[in-house]
Amino acid sequence: MSEALNVLVARTLTSQQAEIDRLQQRVTNLLNANNTEVERRRSAEFQVGKLTSLLRDYEAWEADLVLNADWSNETPRLTQPQLDRLLRLQAARNMALRPALVAMTAKEISRG
Repeated sequence: MSEALNVLVARTLTSQQAEIDRLQQRVTNLLNANNTEVERRRSAEFQVGKLTSLLRDYEAWEADLVLNADWSNETPRLTQPQLDRLLRLQAARNMALRPALVAMTAKEISRG
């Protein structure tokens, strides 16, 4: 009887340990999923901040264009500093949009 009881206890403990391991894995998976979501949110907030700053810079550039460009013709003629600033803004825009473009391209490629 004692041997049978030992076997039963061992099986029960093994079963309980397996259940504990499964639960721990589930908790780990949930925490990892939550961490991934938090990281995605942080990344998105960072990108929004970069784009907001870039839009403000564009707005300031446009104001400078309206107020300080050469308007002797129907269309404004940019000064060299205005052109340089525009090129920097365009480069910054391209860098800010690159992650989104890469993600879109990856989705298109995965669709085949």
